[in-house]
Amino acid sequence: IYRNPYTVVMSTINMFTKEMGLFCLNDPAPYEVIEDVTIDLFERIYKKAFRELEEMPPEDHIDIKYEDFCKDPKGYEHLGIDGFEEAKPYFDAYLESQKNYKKNKFELTPRLRDKINAKLGFYFEHYGYEMQK
Repeated sequence: IYRNPYTVVMSTINMFTKEMGLFCLNDPAPYEVIEDVTIDLFERIYKKAFRELEEMPPEDHIDIKYEDFCKDPKGYEHLGIDGFEEAKPYFDAYLESQKNYKKNKFELTPRLRDKINAKLGFYFEHYGYEMQK
């Protein structure tokens, strides 16, 4: 599943910020450091993933756009995954359990937008997301 990089980065920063307080023995890293580390991690992970996906036969992976999945979560039924019929009741039960889930909302600052744009242009291009200016 791939997702808008602005949203992924902001969500990951939120998660890291919350976790820092739980796992740090010293003072947590400054917020700007968490931003930079998150973007660098995203960049390294996806550059490696894209290289590996180029070497993989197309039938061995499926890209699902998160935003489309949210609009139609049952749209996965056509993917032809072995064992899907047996697992379908579990997927359906999970989707039902999440029907009241509310996504976090984040505000993209110009500083963070510029950092994301500077490092993750390849991701925007690969998945067709539009960069904000």
